Amino acid sequence: MSPDNVTDVTDVPADWDDLQLKWDRFLVESFYERGHLPTQAVKVIFRSAHAPDISWEALSENLLRFPQHVWHSKVPFTRFVAAYLPTISKALFHYTKDDIERLVSAVNRLKSTTRREEVDKKEMNRLRSHSARSKDSYRRTKLERSGVRDWHDKFNLSNQWGVTK
Repeated sequence: MSPDNVTDVTDVPADWDDLQLKWDRFLVESFYERGHLPTQAVKVIFRSAHAPDISWEALSENLLRFPQHVWHSKVPFTRFVAAYLPTISKALFHYTKDDIERLVSAVNRLKSTTRREEVDKKEMNRLRSHSARSKDSYRRTKLERSGVRDWHDKFNLSNQWGVTK
């Protein structure tokens, strides 16, 4: 099921509504308390606490704002919220941990879903490529310096026995 079709939840049973409210509460609390953890770890904690008998596919299909794709799970949780749930992240960054009840009710009223791509995809691609170029440049410089050092040691006249005797 694509993320665009997830907003139609009319056929979801009533217990999914309760689970959705639990996920929204867990999302807000995790943003403040578990933001440094990978999103996959947050998903596992939620599933073990609230839905151990429900499959990952069922959770992904029926819960709004739940990580849908593999790449959602590989980033820290605050990054997941900021990149794939931009409207919610603005509110969460604006308020504090003390406003959790109000934030949970506001998030639960939203029908937003996780975005398929990052909000700042172009910027992140630029940073990733810059990082890769920097690593390559560092490796190249390191190899060049070690090559110069080896050449200098090999051809330095003070290391030649015939010159120093």
